[in-house]
Amino acid sequence: MRDAATRLIGEHDFRNFCKLDPSKQIENFNRRVLAAWIERVEVDQTGDEANQETGGFEGEGANCDEDLYVFNLKGTAFLWHQVRCIMAILFLVGQRLENPSVVDHLLHTSPSSSKSLDSPPIESKPNYTLADSLPLVLWDCGYKAEDVTWKTDPIAQTKQGVAQDQEKTHNFWFNMYSIWTHDRIQTTMQSYFLRATERFYSTPTTSSDGTLVRLNTGGGIYRHTTRYTPILELDRGERAEVANTKWREGATGQRRMAKRNTKSKNIDHD
Repeated sequence: MRDAATRLIGEHDFRNFCKLDPSKQIENFNRRVLAAWIERVEVDQTGDEANQETGGFEGEGANCDEDLYVFNLKGTAFLWHQVRCIMAILFLVGQRLENPSVVDHLLHTSPSSSKSLDSPPIESKPNYTLADSLPLVLWDCGYKAEDVTWKTDPIAQTKQGVAQDQEKTHNFWFNMYSIWTHDRIQTTMQSYFLRATERFYSTPTTSSDGTLVRLNTGGGIYRHTTRYTPILELDRGERAEVANTKWREGATGQRRMAKRNTKSKNIDHD
């Protein structure tokens, strides 16, 4: 997975790693990924009670004690569902259903996009399933110092403003603490339920039991299929240019384009 992730770094055409929305009329799918890496999540001591006692259950199932990993992606901008599409492909690589080179093939969108691949370019996205949205978090945004001028509300500098800020801070902290406590209790309970289940059912050791293939899409969600179809063999959607043209020429597209043109003219007059 780490090998596949590093292949994303740089400026590429990510049309095969996003969900197409013709109403946006996007023509440029080039985006720059500055960094992409996978690291183990460090669990703090306060969240580890579930592993200290087994509650009388013999043995500890591997599923209770699995490590968590986070995929970090840093870029200048992202397309619609780009991160979920990327994660879907990384999951397939991690399950050894795809080779890391599948990333190179999906980024090969035109004859000039890759000099190392002899295969034809993939000009439209294969119809693969998105990764689950549960773990997806926009963690941070950064701006160049010369692009932003930060301003502070004058009231915030007064005694009244400081008191209001402290109250908001306390309320926010307790809200977050409440959510964390709720989910921590749920996690602990589910851990014991899982251990109880393992007393009667064996723990699966592979992503396939011979008849079904379990595809991990993240967030604890698995998709089952009797036969896995490689990404490069899947049916593909319409090319972006075709989908954009159909939308523009359709009734909805014509109405919206007319409104956009009207707004643009009004702005020019102002």
